[in-house]
Amino acid sequence: MDGYWEARIKPHDIFAGSIIAREAGATVTDYDNGDAMFARHQIIASNDLIQADMLVVLRAPPAPV
Repeated sequence: MDGYWEARIKPHDIFAGSIIAREAGATVTDYDNGDAMFARHQIIASNDLIQADMLVVLRAPPAPV
């Protein structure tokens, strides 16, 4: 998997995984590319090659139905 994201997630569900991912070289942030993922209950974990693209997609307005 190249990237993972989730909203409305509890800090205890991502704490250990975020440490393991960072130690393995992943970029782990909130949706604003910051470190407030535990307070904001949102996470993006990816390699450095697609992090910026994932942020753009997650910030885009939803497509009309």
